[in-house]
Amino acid sequence: MDNAMHTLIYLLLAVLPAIAMAEKNDSPPASSGERALQNNIRFECRREADVMPPVNQDADTLYQYGLFLQQRERPSDISDATRYYRVAAAHGHYKAATNLQTLITQGLAHSPNGQKEALALVEKFMTLGVPGAYYDMAHYLESGYGVEQDQEKANTYFRKAADLGSPDAQYYVAGLLGRVKGGAGVMEEMLRCAAYQGHASAARELAGYIRESKRFEEAIRIYHLSTKLGDSASARRLSKAFEAPPPTEELYYLGLDIDKKRSDRYRLISKFHSKK
Repeated sequence: MDNAMHTLIYLLLAVLPAIAMAEKNDSPPASSGERALQNNIRFECRREADVMPPVNQDADTLYQYGLFLQQRERPSDISDATRYYRVAAAHGHYKAATNLQTLITQGLAHSPNGQKEALALVEKFMTLGVPGAYYDMAHYLESGYGVEQDQEKANTYFRKAADLGSPDAQYYVAGLLGRVKGGAGVMEEMLRCAAYQGHASAARELAGYIRESKRFEEAIRIYHLSTKLGDSASARRLSKAFEAPPPTEELYYLGLDIDKKRSDRYRLISKFHSKK
């Protein structure tokens, strides 16, 4: 059984009460680990912004300048950006730590021991209660980066991150549950939670699921949201929807009347977003 399937099974047990309810009396008893997971069957939407530690303004200034340098993409600028990120991260700036980890794991930032430094950053920000740090640790455990590869532990961290409010984790877990029969309800809750935290891909996936459920008015609202968040595919869907395709064109039909001006407008928005 591959890692993806292990992940699906673990997360399914963690969030779907129907699995436990549907077991037959002669089914093998659940293990203690599975019973512990089955006790964690509800998802309550939490926002990452509500639990993030306050940002030191001096550290944020360093982070912003480091980001400016990184975006110039010159080797010397990357090296300088790394220094600014390190100082900002040392003063509790999570975004600086995230960017620093990315540069380290991609081999773009010099570090005497990259894996050790990246793990130290993750552990520091988990201690501070940052949801995204749990998400980062989940990926390290999943891939075996700097730690022993352990899919079960990775699953625990993915779920912890989602419960704490990480939109990336909510989107990730929702994507897994969407592939499992019976997982749609929790999938929708997680996508919605991530979407309203500004996760464009989650908003697009949520709109698509709602469209398939024939809830067209709500789907239109969510496609508007994902377009506002910069998703070119959502803008393209709205452009096609305002051409008033027949219901047989299920991919684009949203029950709208033809509106050429809006269709053209969303087509231009889609092109603009795709060039970013």
